[in-house]
Amino acid sequence: MSDDPERMPPSVEVALARLQGSIDKGFADVQGQLGLLLQRADQQDKRADSHASTIAEHDERLREVETSRPTRADLDAVQTRLGELREDVVTQDQLAGQRRQVLGWTSVIVTLVGILTGAGVSLLVAILP
Repeated sequence: MSDDPERMPPSVEVALARLQGSIDKGFADVQGQLGLLLQRADQQDKRADSHASTIAEHDERLREVETSRPTRADLDAVQTRLGELREDVVTQDQLAGQRRQVLGWTSVIVTLVGILTGAGVSLLVAILP
């Protein structure tokens, strides 16, 4: 048998045509699957890039937090200042006592003004006929 298509029996030609169709279909399937795999690989690359940038952002934020932590000397200074402020703080009871004292002196002054006004009016009434 030779490969000359004119000498092949029709059943061989049909078989070769079927074989050619099967091979073409197989190549098309493989090509489609490769296309799908390439698409998925591209998506994975994009995801990996996104994750890498997110990790880089988190690393930068972590570095900022670590470097912005107060030192022991800063904390000691704050604690000392808080101690000073506690010494200078006025409590509610102290404020209430000061208010009572101001009200007491105000009432004494108002009473004295009233007495002096009454005495002055009495003198004026007695002097003026």
